[in-house]
Amino acid sequence: MQVSPGLSKKSILRGIEGTAGRFEVRTRIDMAAVGVPGVKFTLEGTSDRELLLNGEGLLTRTELEGVEAIAFLGARNDTGKLFNLTLDGARTAMAYSEGDVTGEGALVLSDPFKTFRSATMFVEKGGTLTKLFVGPDWKELAETRAVRVDGEPRRVLEALLNRELSPDQINRNDKDPDPARNCAPEHAGLADLVGDFTVEAGTVEAGTVEAGTGETVARFSRTRLVGNGRYLLSVGGVLAGSEPHDGGPTGLKAPTGAASNLGQVDQLTVIGFDSVRRVYQMFQVSGADGPIHYCEGAPREDGGLLLRDLVGGLKVKYTPGAGGAQRWEWTVGRNAPVEVRLRPVPAADGPAK
Repeated sequence: MQVSPGLSKKSILRGIEGTAGRFEVRTRIDMAAVGVPGVKFTLEGTSDRELLLNGEGLLTRTELEGVEAIAFLGARNDTGKLFNLTLDGARTAMAYSEGDVTGEGALVLSDPFKTFRSATMFVEKGGTLTKLFVGPDWKELAETRAVRVDGEPRRVLEALLNRELSPDQINRNDKDPDPARNCAPEHAGLADLVGDFTVEAGTVEAGTVEAGTGETVARFSRTRLVGNGRYLLSVGGVLAGSEPHDGGPTGLKAPTGAASNLGQVDQLTVIGFDSVRRVYQMFQVSGADGPIHYCEGAPREDGGLLLRDLVGGLKVKYTPGAGGAQRWEWTVGRNAPVEVRLRPVPAADGPAK
């Protein structure tokens, strides 16, 4: 990996050789690291990677023995550190880690509580070798090798969002001895947020102002379940084919069927429910140079959600509406709430729920 002087942390992502394409993946696990000596096994599967947000983020979908995992590698605009967010279909809590690239070119990340650490080396033909360490003495739990089999760009996000949601995709297991793997009733509620939407609001968040014109174009929001039905993945952006107009950001109308065309994606949000800590989790990345937010919260009596940023004073409130509509309110400190309303696109215009 070659990094030129003056490049930002986000630009480092572009310098990682072989960031996109298809890979064969083999993970070897040694349970002695977590107190179960003598238990070793290997998982095999495939992995697809795609650059997002103007090449400043890397989205990866991995499937090992039927379990889907989604990962997003990006960089924080506040600390400059690289971060990785993983949605593991075998568990219910998001895994977040951050760190930096060492002088030897290895990407070393650890979670905020220092319970696990990963070290990724970029090897021949764009492949990677990742080792995962756990515990206070950093015992090696897993080793994953990803070998390139196809260098063609992969449309990972489009494939995830164009999938149909069928009942057998929702994992309802709640009998596992490990509570971190159990599905809770709250997971079923995430399916109610799935759909294709146009954005209607009285704020600039509802539309994107075309440079030099003062006009706005319609925005979309598209949401699907991922990670074996345990997580909600939502993207926002500008509708492809929408015509700019000067009517202001209110009442934006999308062309019929346009929600099936992703257009320009500039926002990625994931929501899950941690069965152990009994809290909803939300992580949002806004644009290649925008902020990232992490919030936790609980359901409300009206079927909505209330989530709060742990340190930044952000409050996010979701309220369900009639006919599948959604209302989201974003409040920072004592400022007035920013309201965004999502209007469902008719089912005939997009994939079925």
